[in-house]
Amino acid sequence: SDVAFTVVGILPAGFESVFSMNQYNSAEVWSPLRYDATLPWACRTCRHLRAIGRLKPGVSLPQARAELDVVSGALWREHPRDYASAGVFVTPYSEKLTAAVRPALWILLGAVAFVLLIACANVASLLLAEASSRRREIAIRSALGAGRLRVARLFLAEALILAAAGGAAGVAAAAWILQALLRLAPAQLPRFESVRIDGAVLLFSCVVSLIAGVLFGLVPALRMSRRDPQAALKDGGGTGRGRSARAAGLLVVFDAAIAFLLVFGAGLFVKSTARLLHVDPGFLAERVVKAEIDLSGPRYNDDAPVVAFYDRVLDRVRAIPGVVAAGAVSQLPLGGNTDSYGIHILEKPSANPENDPSADRYGASPDYLRVMGIPVRRGRGFTSEDRAGSRPVILINETFARLSFPGEDPIGKQIRVGDRPPKTIVGIVGDVRHSTLETPPGRQIYVPASQWADNSMILVVQTAGDTAALAGALRSAIHSVDPDQPVGHIATLERVIEDSAATRRFSMKLLAGFAVLATLLAAVGIFGVVSGSVARRTREIGIRMALGAGRRSILRLVTGRAVGLALVGVVAGTVGALLLGRTLRALLFDVAPTDPAVLAAGAAAVAAVSLLASLLPARRATRVDPLIALREE
Repeated sequence: SDVAFTVVGILPAGFESVFSMNQYNSAEVWSPLRYDATLPWACRTCRHLRAIGRLKPGVSLPQARAELDVVSGALWREHPRDYASAGVFVTPYSEKLTAAVRPALWILLGAVAFVLLIACANVASLLLAEASSRRREIAIRSALGAGRLRVARLFLAEALILAAAGGAAGVAAAAWILQALLRLAPAQLPRFESVRIDGAVLLFSCVVSLIAGVLFGLVPALRMSRRDPQAALKDGGGTGRGRSARAAGLLVVFDAAIAFLLVFGAGLFVKSTARLLHVDPGFLAERVVKAEIDLSGPRYNDDAPVVAFYDRVLDRVRAIPGVVAAGAVSQLPLGGNTDSYGIHILEKPSANPENDPSADRYGASPDYLRVMGIPVRRGRGFTSEDRAGSRPVILINETFARLSFPGEDPIGKQIRVGDRPPKTIVGIVGDVRHSTLETPPGRQIYVPASQWADNSMILVVQTAGDTAALAGALRSAIHSVDPDQPVGHIATLERVIEDSAATRRFSMKLLAGFAVLATLLAAVGIFGVVSGSVARRTREIGIRMALGAGRRSILRLVTGRAVGLALVGVVAGTVGALLLGRTLRALLFDVAPTDPAVLAAGAAAVAAVSLLASLLPARRATRVDPLIALREE
C-alpha cells in the first residue's frame, strides 16, 4: 500500500490469528496497531477491537474478572456517556474458539460411542456363537483337566487378538478417512486443518480397543467356563431357545435400538438442514456474483478518490457483455462480517446514548438493492442524486421500523448513526438475514456509498449468462481502473448461502455417515444372529417341514422373529430418541425434536434393514432337507 515496512520477524508457516474474521484466508502479514487518538476509529464507542491475555500462574479466571471489572468501573465513572455500564466479559479462549461447533462435536462423539457399542455387541454375538459351536471342544478340554481360569484365558486371549487387529485396522482406516474429511471440511471449522492422528489418539484407540476386547471377551469366557463338561458332551442340536438364543435376541434388540437412535438423529439433522437452506434470506441469489475489493494506499486516504474509484469500476463492470446490473455494498449478507453502529433517534433522546440500540450498517450504491432483489416497501431507494454534499439520507429495514417506530410513519424522521451528523429516513426496505440463515433479522440501515465512503466494498453483479465465466472479466474490469488493487474472493451468492450453513451441513453429513455405518453394522449383527439361530434350529426346522410346514411358513418364522426383535429395539430406542431430541433442540431449525415423520421413517428404515438382513438365512432355512436334518444328530 505504498508504505515501507521493515521485516523484524518470521512467524511459523501454520500460524493463525486467534480472532480471524476472514472465513476464506488467514492473515499473512502482521503490523503494529499504531492507533492515534485523532483517527476516527480510535473512539471509545468504536467497538471493533478484541483483547486477548494470558493469566499469570496461580491467577484464576474469577480473579481476572474481578480485577478487570475494577478497571472497567473506573473507566465508566470517568466516561459515563461512552459506556452503557461497567463490567467486562472474560471468556476462556478454548470456549470462544469452539463455541459455534461444540454442541455438534458432542453429538458426533455420542454417535461414535453408539457405533462402538454396536460393533462391540456384534463381536460379543459372534464370540458367543463361536463359543457355542466349540462347546464339545471346551468340554473335552475340561474333561482332560483344563480349569475354569485356563478356559477363560483362552477366550480372553482370542478376544484381545481380535481387538488388537480391529484397533490397528481402525486406525489405518481413520488415517485415510481423515484426509478425506480435511478436504471436505468447511473453512469455518476452527483449527480443523491441524487435526491429526498423534500419540494421544493412538493411545486412546489402543485403550478403547483393549477395554472392548476384555469386556466383550469375558462374556463367552465366563459362560463356557461354567458349563458342565458331561452335559456338554451329551448336548444335541437343540431348538435354539436356550440362553444362547435369548442372549442373541437381546443383542438384536440392542443393535436395532442404537441404530434407530442414530438414524433418528441423522433424520432430524437432514430435515433441519433442508428447511434451513429453503429459508428466504431476504435477497435473490440466482445469477448473482460477488467480488471483494479492499482499497489501500495513500491515494485512497480521502473519500473523494474512493467514491470515484468505485463509480468507475461499476461503469466498467456494467459494460461487460451479459451483465444485467451491478452494485456495491460495504457488508454482504451472510458474508461472515458485520459493521454495527449505535442508532439515536433525534425525537426520542435517551439519558445515556450508549443504551440506545445498534443496527447493522450497509454502505450501498444506488443499484445495490435492485441487483440483490431487496424490495423497497415504502418511500424510495437511493438515486445518483444522493451524493456527498447533498442531504444525508438513510434507509431502514422493516424490523427497524417495527421496533423503533411502532404505530408511526418513520419516513422523514431523523436518526444519528454513531457520532455522525443526522440523516433523514427516505425509505423502508425488506429484511435480510445477515449473520446466519437461522438468525432472525435485526435492525438494519443503508447509507449511500457516496455519502459514507468505505475503502472495502463488495461488488455484486447480476448476469444473464454463465456466472462461472464472469470471474476473469470482473478482474480485468477492476484492474483497468487500478491494476494495483487486489480482487478478493469471487463467488456466486448461491455459494455464499451454502457456505453460511457449511458447518451445519458438514455435521449433518458426518452424523448421517455414522447412522449409515451403524445401520450396516446392525444389519451384519442381525444377519449373524439369524444365521446362528437357523444353524442351531436345523433339526427343529426339519421336523416342522416333515410335519407339513411350507417354505413360506418357515420364511415367516425366521424373518418374523428378526423383525419382531428389531421392532422391540425400535420401541426401546424411541424412549432414547425422545431424550436425544431434547439434547438436539438447540441444533435444530424449524423441526420439532420429536418429529413424528422422522420417528416413523427411522422405525421403517430399521425394520426394513432387519428384514433384508434376515432374508438370506431365512431362504437357506427353507432349503433344509427334512431327512438330512433328522439324521444329523
